[in-house]
Amino acid sequence: MEALDCIDSPPPDGAISAFPDVSALLRDRGWTSSADLTAWLLDTAQLAVVPGKAINAPGRIRACCADDDDTLITA
Repeated sequence: MEALDCIDSPPPDGAISAFPDVSALLRDRGWTSSADLTAWLLDTAQLAVVPGKAINAPGRIRACCADDDDTLITA
């Protein structure tokens, strides 16, 4: 996400979740909220993220990196 000019995403501090500011992307695309972006990501890329309104952070999304239990156990 850091490579995209329209997304401000400092690296997470030891967590598996990131909370990028997508306000500029929302404005560029004409979307009214991060829920519009999350719906688009789910529909076009099968990528599920949480809209900022759900975490009291409008203009942001919550992206979590996770894997299935079997992979995590063997890691």
